[in-house]
Amino acid sequence: MSDMTQSSTSPNTNQFAAAVIESGLNALAAYATTELLEARPNLIEQFGDNARELWQQNLTARLEELCAALTVRQPEIFAHDLAWAKASFRLRDLDLEDLRESNRALLRVIDQELPRKVHAEVKPYFEMADDELLGDNVRVIEHLDAETPHGKLSARYLLAILEGNRREASELVLNAVRDGLAVRDAYLDVLIPASREVGRMWHAGELNIAEEHFATATTEMVMCQMFPYFPEVERHHKTVICAAAQGNLHGLAVRVISDFFEMDGWRVIHLGANMPARDLAQAAVDFKADLLAISITMSRHLRNTSEIVRQVRERLPERKVPILVGGLAMTVADDIWQKLGADASATTATEAVHVGRRLVGLSDAD
Repeated sequence: MSDMTQSSTSPNTNQFAAAVIESGLNALAAYATTELLEARPNLIEQFGDNARELWQQNLTARLEELCAALTVRQPEIFAHDLAWAKASFRLRDLDLEDLRESNRALLRVIDQELPRKVHAEVKPYFEMADDELLGDNVRVIEHLDAETPHGKLSARYLLAILEGNRREASELVLNAVRDGLAVRDAYLDVLIPASREVGRMWHAGELNIAEEHFATATTEMVMCQMFPYFPEVERHHKTVICAAAQGNLHGLAVRVISDFFEMDGWRVIHLGANMPARDLAQAAVDFKADLLAISITMSRHLRNTSEIVRQVRERLPERKVPILVGGLAMTVADDIWQKLGADASATTATEAVHVGRRLVGLSDAD
């Protein structure tokens, strides 16, 4: 194994540890995969010829999650991510001891390859994660309630998608909207629960990637089709840019946020997923943004979101554009947005609009 120790001028040990790990991400994951397969040879038999590739991908993602937790000094974020991995293992009848051993392999490699202070910094993160893996709780959330009228519609919509009939899925929702279902309720009570259920099913191994992509693409199509049915509201000429940080390929959440701001009278610049920090900062300048709304689906996107905040502040030193962050990654701890340097956070599209209005000086009556 080669020495990957690098120097850093950062005064914060957690930031130094994140930067060093990130610089050797792929190599560290490869070393840990070798150690894991040596310690657990059953994995080669279980996963076949793809064992090394699959586990290296898994451990690379794990290190990205570790870097994200280090960035905002929140070990519970890493533990939260491992809780979802634990749920996936349980649902797929995989041995949790393999997951625990993969963490031990990562920690050993960090100890062997990186400065001693990096190992000291990350060890508590792994300890908290291991406590989570040893606990009895398993995160399995079902999002559909077929006993309610909207829940029943959501279930029918999802069933049409799973049967490969996107036209039927579209007509179910659009007909409901034409019959009086408010567009916001169609999003909140039909499309979003169905999308979350798709995510749960993929996580549990009940859907493959192709099926998940088809479901997501269908929902994006339906959301586009609902644009003519948006309520007529007075425009207040405030501009919001909605996007997800580079590396975040989940564009559906950004679409929802954009559409809710649109329905509230904003001029919306919808940039979608996977936006590089430099280009997003330039867009804030070019479009004279009054607000930036950044969607963060997974913890590993926190570092790139932090870079967006830094570059926007750098490009607009005389005009501080409020930055609102939100998404699933923000639900683990209350103060993540502050550590990212943002101005506020929200966990739902409705809350995002309410907080966004406050940040730009609009009252709810405007």
